[in-house]
Amino acid sequence: MLIEKQIHVEPSKPLADDKPSGNGSHHPIRIGPPTVRRPMRLAIVGAISLIAILAFVPGSIQKWLWMREVGYTGVFWTLFSVRWGLFGAAFVVALLYLWINLRLAARNGDRRQRCRTKRRAEYA
Repeated sequence: MLIEKQIHVEPSKPLADDKPSGNGSHHPIRIGPPTVRRPMRLAIVGAISLIAILAFVPGSIQKWLWMREVGYTGVFWTLFSVRWGLFGAAFVVALLYLWINLRLAARNGDRRQRCRTKRRAEYA
């Protein structure tokens, strides 16, 4: 004679801030185009970089050849270094500005989400 034992297993409960998606599961629904794989991203970045280099280099070589012909290579290198220095400084300033603002937005958005979750838990 076989005795069957009833086993009761409670389903796992989602976290307070984990809400089900539209289809009822707790897995996020992907919206938008499919993600591009890493090799494809590298190929795209490489192609854009190559196009940028090919657009920049011929003009610089032409200017350098002309300045060398007239005897102003020092002026060329001064202008070249000043342009790249200004670009680098502007790039760093813009990068810092964006980085600081994105960090503040992420921190404040997280705090706002925690407050909503806490309020939902109090009313539940």
